[in-house]
Amino acid sequence: NAGLYTTRFVPKASEWNDTIMSKSQLKHDNIRFKFEYVISGNTNNFYLDNIMIGEADALMTAQNQNNSRLSVYPNPTNGNAVIDIENLAAVNIEVTLINILGSKVMELYSGEVVSNYQSIDANLTNLDKGIYFVRVNSNGNTILTDKLILK
Repeated sequence: NAGLYTTRFVPKASEWNDTIMSKSQLKHDNIRFKFEYVISGNTNNFYLDNIMIGEADALMTAQNQNNSRLSVYPNPTNGNAVIDIENLAAVNIEVTLINILGSKVMELYSGEVVSNYQSIDANLTNLDKGIYFVRVNSNGNTILTDKLILK
């Protein structure tokens, strides 16, 4: 309860709450979430943002502390995509495609990034339509993540 505002309420960054539930807290294989906002005479705006469901390491984007960049295009794609990785010189990486359940679907590249740039042509025509994540790992750490939509 934030109280009654007489002006339009817009939350500040400090007023957002993060809630994380571990898999062990969920009692069943199938879970439904319901959000209900009941309007009465004196109400404020309601904000709900950034809901992510799945394995945390597959959905969370790692902090990008070295100005690296991951581009995936075209996105959405009909089956062929280009993945460009910039500003990761002289490191070994593994680029994988992850489904929304957090499972590895395909390895797209494994090796060293040369000349601060790596471009990967990805043939995804054998995959089901849906949402996937391109994940770049180096030394066991996720360093970049981007969403890819296959239509």
